[in-house]
Amino acid sequence: MERVDSEKKDLWISREGETVIVAVLKSLDPKLLSFETVTTLLSSMNFANTAAPDFALIKCMFKNKIAIDEKLNYMKPDLAACNAALEYCCYELKSVSDAEKVVETMSVLGVRPDESRYVKSGKIDLVSATVLLSLREGNGKDLDFSRETYCEVVKGYLQNGVIKSLTSLIIEAQKLESSMVEVDKSIGRGIISACINLGFSDKAHSILDEMNAQGGSVGLGVYVPILKAYCKEHRTAEATQLIMDINSSGHQLDAVMYDALIESSMSSQDFQSAFTLFRDMRDARIPDLKGSYLTIMTGLMENQRPELMAAFVDEVVEDPRIEVKTLDWNSIIHAFWGFFDAVLQVVEKSQEMKIFVDKWSAGALQLSTGAGIYTVSSIDYPTSTIVVADPLMSTCSSMQNSGSFSLDRASPFTLTGANIFVLLGCSTTSPVFDPSEDLCDTGSGSRVCSGLYSCKGVNGIGLPQNAPTSTCCVYDSLMGVGSGYSLDLPKLQCSSYTSIYEFGDEGDPMKWKFGISLQYNDSYYTPACKDCETSGGRIACQNLPFEYAYVHCNNASTCLAENPRITPPLLCSAPIKYQYANYSNPDYKDTRKGSLKLQLINQRSDFSFALFSSGLLNPKLVAVSNTVSFTNPKAPVYPRLAQGKEWNEMTVTWTSGYGIDEAEPFVQWGPKGEHPKHSSAVTLTFERNNMCGAPARTVGWRDPGYIHTSFLKELWPNRVYTYILGHRLFNSTHIWSQEYQFRASPFPGQHSLQRVVIFGDMGKDEADGSNEYSNFQRGSLNTTNQLVKDLKNIDIVFHIGDICYANGYLSQWDQFTAQIERIASAVPYMLASGNHERDWPGTGSFYENMDSGGECGVLAETMFFVPAENRAKFWYSTDYGMFRFCIADTEHDWREGTEQYKFIEHCLASVDRRKQPWLIFLAHRVLGYSSGISYAIEGSFAEPMGRESLQKLWQKYKNKCTDYEKRYYKGTQKGTIHVVAGGGGASLSTFTTLKTNWSLYRDYDYGFVKLTAFDHSNLLFEYKKSSDGKVYDSFRISRDYRDILACTVDSCPSTTLAS
Repeated sequence: MERVDSEKKDLWISREGETVIVAVLKSLDPKLLSFETVTTLLSSMNFANTAAPDFALIKCMFKNKIAIDEKLNYMKPDLAACNAALEYCCYELKSVSDAEKVVETMSVLGVRPDESRYVKSGKIDLVSATVLLSLREGNGKDLDFSRETYCEVVKGYLQNGVIKSLTSLIIEAQKLESSMVEVDKSIGRGIISACINLGFSDKAHSILDEMNAQGGSVGLGVYVPILKAYCKEHRTAEATQLIMDINSSGHQLDAVMYDALIESSMSSQDFQSAFTLFRDMRDARIPDLKGSYLTIMTGLMENQRPELMAAFVDEVVEDPRIEVKTLDWNSIIHAFWGFFDAVLQVVEKSQEMKIFVDKWSAGALQLSTGAGIYTVSSIDYPTSTIVVADPLMSTCSSMQNSGSFSLDRASPFTLTGANIFVLLGCSTTSPVFDPSEDLCDTGSGSRVCSGLYSCKGVNGIGLPQNAPTSTCCVYDSLMGVGSGYSLDLPKLQCSSYTSIYEFGDEGDPMKWKFGISLQYNDSYYTPACKDCETSGGRIACQNLPFEYAYVHCNNASTCLAENPRITPPLLCSAPIKYQYANYSNPDYKDTRKGSLKLQLINQRSDFSFALFSSGLLNPKLVAVSNTVSFTNPKAPVYPRLAQGKEWNEMTVTWTSGYGIDEAEPFVQWGPKGEHPKHSSAVTLTFERNNMCGAPARTVGWRDPGYIHTSFLKELWPNRVYTYILGHRLFNSTHIWSQEYQFRASPFPGQHSLQRVVIFGDMGKDEADGSNEYSNFQRGSLNTTNQLVKDLKNIDIVFHIGDICYANGYLSQWDQFTAQIERIASAVPYMLASGNHERDWPGTGSFYENMDSGGECGVLAETMFFVPAENRAKFWYSTDYGMFRFCIADTEHDWREGTEQYKFIEHCLASVDRRKQPWLIFLAHRVLGYSSGISYAIEGSFAEPMGRESLQKLWQKYKNKCTDYEKRYYKGTQKGTIHVVAGGGGASLSTFTTLKTNWSLYRDYDYGFVKLTAFDHSNLLFEYKKSSDGKVYDSFRISRDYRDILACTVDSCPSTTLAS
């Protein structure tokens, strides 16, 4: 959570001494000045580093034609003097008009101006004008700007958030630049290179995209610096995509650039990008492929990837530009030698053989990962498990500082549940001891820590024998982790680690078995198995060589991930949730006994429990339980209230299994204690083909049932109403829900106590400890529970985007509506759209990412009601008593000239501030100010382009004027209060270490905001933590209507501090 203040006071002091010199200079007749006098004066001013006299002297000389006089040509001011004058105009006078006069003088004197001075004065349009003027005066010849000048220009544009204007400058410069200008000295190349030098490669790419959009000429001179930056940053996926763009634009890279990109891909172990680049080289008919071929083969050999070597050689063996020698095949066979008799299979069809344990050296079988090489101490073929030993891992007899451990993402091995990882010698500030994360086992784990610290070997990590166990952690989060896991000890601030896979004698640590137990998960399989899996079992799968083929043909098949939004377990029909068999019994592997408790909610169908083995990447079905049924799976459940389009209207939305061809939905409702009436409901649903991509359209799909909404109209303000959800079947029987109640909204402007809760990014979590997809909303239940506890003191809730993080796994929407039922059934639960609800490439979302997991807004728009004119355009306004709320949709374009911009301005402008003094603007992404690390890195301190369009609206129709006061704002001030409240429950983002003067309060924790309006003149802001519900930041606002009138339309200057 962060609160910021967007008003700043600037002070500057004039230099009286300089003013005296200026006056003297202006009073003198230049003809009376001797050579020695002028030389002495200039030298003195240069020594004193005073800009104002330089400025005055230049003006004086020019006015009296001293500088042009042949006899006094030595007095002609040079670039340094002119720049000093510009410096004074921009920094001291802050006068662009004076700076322009100096530039005019410089033009007559033949001295070219330094455009970066205009940047420092904040006049970006004058930078463009000066650059283009210089080009015109130079007949389009290169300007030879310095690297520093380009960097200043770029920083000025980016800090002002005007990438489009910067792009327009490049395009206009292209029109003026002559054909003789070298590519390396063009304005476009200079600006792109400056972006790269400043570390803004993404901004450089944005400029490139904008150039294409504006019809500019994009040559290799623009592409190449970005490509080189991507190579340096090892961003090989982006580089590969950029090369595809280059090829499609008709340009051609040379072999040197391809070689550099391939070398970068191999050094970052992005083998897929290296292969793609090499295929592009072949398709581009580049004659010399040998260098890149050897780079790939050498890299694969060094990384112990014989299966990829085999596939690569088989692909290129027929290309005459490459000489595949016998040595290459022998290298592959040697790399496979000694494991599972794979040599013959390599010879027959090398690319079909995929084995990971890949090194046989000096009689020892070894496993290679990105973190190191580990000796395989034992193999159990019946269970497909191996135990590896890390030579730097601690044991009872010998403890030492350890390296990190990792499993590569391509590894077909999974950590077994037998492993107990223990972190040793950890700092007390280590993130593993964060109580909100709950990463350490403090139960049986404490006995393990005591046992290890009783070992004499503990001296090896600088601790005395039987030291306090406060620096030891039995690391819970490793349970069942598969490939791609990395144990980063420096990040965890721990000295060493160990892994125990078996306790020989629990009381004697010397008899414990130390090592890392891994299970082969069959993720590398033959094409026959893949065909069976892809067909869902329709292709005959008999006689396949692997046991799991039978599982595939019995509706428990695995499906490969189509995109990064598909996560394990990789089942073709995603489970609701799952637990590990040893969740309640760590000895499950030995005893084969355990008990699990899973909470079920009504989701319109029967449930079964399945037991799988072999990990998450390639689960094997072991057993399935009988079905478990709810008495009526179709019953109406999970009501959620929302404000209607009128202030005296409440909507009720719920989910059921009844379609309109089976029953009529309605709500029975009325004032509490009075005779009820019935209101019908509309019914919506959607189908698989309404989803935009995977997993929502594939493995994550689940029938949503039917979503009903009833509109309860003409409510009396503040009255308590009861309601029951109902369905009238066509046989005249009725299906009822339990009874709920709510309080109707106050009328607009009503003078009464009104309390509002606001947060974003909450998500959902499992109270029974189960795992689920997108399992990173650890604070969600705490936030929910705190709101339930204080529900009697809450009138309306705003959940501003990133609602449940289903990310395409549709069953989680039911879980979320069940989690918030006690809140949403009692008070209006209003939503905004976020990236995890809406964004998907090619669907009209402003951001072309895959964050919604293929939902593309359909779930959020259907499962909840909002009073928008068109729910596909998720922006709306709603009135609640003395509040006016303007809710924006950051996943659609909000910039000036758009439909949404017009809505925002109308919402802010149409409110009667005498009746509704508390004007609140809400949006999911940070459009104002934020010290979040990602925004700080970008240099925007908010969503790029956010303030660019909206700052003037906030300050034109400002919802509160303020200054640097932190706790009590009274009367008329200047500026607008911005609050970032994104700690509802999902994983948190760190703050930048930069100390911005507009950031008044920061908290890296889960929490929510509460606004309490006591009347038209007094408002209380509170930030409460979800862990305990206590207030950690607060301020009060007191002001009368006359103060609002004094601080309203256009009364504050349009300024921004986030630069």
